[in-house]
Amino acid sequence: MEVYAYDEAAIPKKPNVRSLYEMTELKTISGPAGEQDFIVPKESFSTKCSLRGAEFRVLVVPWKFQARVNGMCGGNPPSVELTVWRNGDLLLNKLVFGEYCDPPESAINISEVSLSEIDKAARIFVTDGSVSVLYDDLPKLKRDDLAKHHDGRLNGP
Repeated sequence: MEVYAYDEAAIPKKPNVRSLYEMTELKTISGPAGEQDFIVPKESFSTKCSLRGAEFRVLVVPWKFQARVNGMCGGNPPSVELTVWRNGDLLLNKLVFGEYCDPPESAINISEVSLSEIDKAARIFVTDGSVSVLYDDLPKLKRDDLAKHHDGRLNGP
């Protein structure tokens, strides 16, 4: 689950809770336009768990629409890019939770992804509701599909 905090002190100090700013660093790069600052990933977060006999591995990487700190949308905070494997097979590939700058991607933000082994489906919680997607369809899921079906089912239960 991605939760926004506008102050580092508001982030709970618990196991498996990470600040996205903690996972990024500021780099200054000299180029044709002069010196510019960029927020870039410095680390990722990975964990494993079992759910009803299936083994899941989750990878969270900080993501920025505009890595340059100045310019359009450059001041937006980093978001999450989520990849999930189930029993070693890719289930969800680099799903970006939010902080896009332009429509149609900016029309939705993802706050949570929950997995159900009983239904063999994921429920993706978006700006105005949630979308259910069968495991078989998750590897080919495009974020734009969520914007089109953000109040019900893309498919599945």
